[in-house]
Amino acid sequence: LKPVEHFVDTVKQKIVDRGYDLDSVRTIMLSLSVPSSVIIRQHCVRSHLDKAVKAVGGETNMVEMKEAFRWIYADAVLGALNAKLEQNSMDDATGRLKITAEYRHEETSSEKEAVLAGATSRRQVRGPRERGQRRGEMQEIEN
Repeated sequence: LKPVEHFVDTVKQKIVDRGYDLDSVRTIMLSLSVPSSVIIRQHCVRSHLDKAVKAVGGETNMVEMKEAFRWIYADAVLGALNAKLEQNSMDDATGRLKITAEYRHEETSSEKEAVLAGATSRRQVRGPRERGQRRGEMQEIEN
């Protein structure tokens, strides 16, 4: 099987395995989860291309990996499920299906640690609220 056909077959099988009716799906939301190392690489390539193309007076128009994934797989999944694509909020769940594909790349899993070696980030987060308190206190955390 080709990758697109394999993906569609896998999605259909997962829907059936979880006890859902394929005919009840009316709308799908398609998303892709990728490792941080892939996002870091994509950002580096985009940054390099932006500088190189601007140096000669041009403009880049790079498509993000997640968007390309939707372009490649969405039509096949929609056709197989006879549904339409809805990338907005999934508040009303009637007939809607959220499909999240996870892309793993173990070969580059250590890249994030190498890039962030010695780097720390501090940020403010709201802590748990105490009984009777409207909101929790702000706390500084370090990653």
